[in-house]
Amino acid sequence: MQSSKRKLKLVSHQSRTLSKEDKELLEESFLSAKRFINRTADILEKELEDKILASESEYKYDDNHWPLFQADNRGYRRGLRRALELLGT
Repeated sequence: MQSSKRKLKLVSHQSRTLSKEDKELLEESFLSAKRFINRTADILEKELEDKILASESEYKYDDNHWPLFQADNRGYRRGLRRALELLGT
């Protein structure tokens, strides 16, 4: 778990179009949800780590669908990273 070392920050596009007051409210809400955000980020990071380890240990070179498997795997990992980015971690 990395939650104790994690620094949360709002992603710039989350607050770009907000007024100063709305941005302050969003930041306050964001910080009050820190425990939930950190726990969610921990789960996503574990899932990403597991997916990377699994993909490195699976050898299906003879499978005709290997390129599709690789593309799906990379897309899934990219999605997990994007979710972490949106959480501000």
